[in-house]
Amino acid sequence: MRTVLILTICFCTAQPLLCQQAEHDNAVSEKYAVTLIPAFFPYDKMGLQPGLQFRISNHFALMSEVAFPIVFTPQHEAGIYDQTQFLRATTELKYFRAKSPKGRFTSFQIGYSKRQFVDKDSGWYHDEGDTALTGYSSLSIKSPVFFCTVKMGGEMFQWKKVFMDFFMGLGVRVIPTKYDIEGAYVKGLWTPPKEFVLVPEPAWNYNKTCMRLHVSLGFRIGWKF
Repeated sequence: MRTVLILTICFCTAQPLLCQQAEHDNAVSEKYAVTLIPAFFPYDKMGLQPGLQFRISNHFALMSEVAFPIVFTPQHEAGIYDQTQFLRATTELKYFRAKSPKGRFTSFQIGYSKRQFVDKDSGWYHDEGDTALTGYSSLSIKSPVFFCTVKMGGEMFQWKKVFMDFFMGLGVRVIPTKYDIEGAYVKGLWTPPKEFVLVPEPAWNYNKTCMRLHVSLGFRIGWKF
């Protein structure tokens, strides 16, 4: 929540500055740009998300990014899973409308996140709304995320070739989670807790396909060439 709050403040600060710019022909200024932002993953894993943007016409640019962990939580703080794997890749089409302030864009982004969790020791899980606990001797969870987002933002604070790209958007994510269980058995009864609507349980906790709201908010630091 602290990270989301910081990014929200940054974007709200940037919006008035964007709105003060005079309208004129808004075009992609350089052929290429590289960007870099921090990436965040479950269980407090942090990483990097480099990107490459290239102009495909005067008012359209295509950006591709990949995110991967580089800082791992100590094993004794990593949660109930012995191993985790994360990787995220996105492609975004930006449209710089001709009459908008310089740098302002609307975009459509699609992406894929690989998420895998492995528990080598015995444990248990429950299905959503079920009263039964399922025990296991070992468990592997594949919970990929497919998402699409409509975003708006602006490339601003340009100093020579360096710029900041602020953005926000909403979309949908589909998460087809599949459990690979060894030694399954009925362990007992479970009373599902009530979820807070705005903060649902992580989708990988359920052995099924979930659909969730996807919120995109943040900024990139880039260099054009």
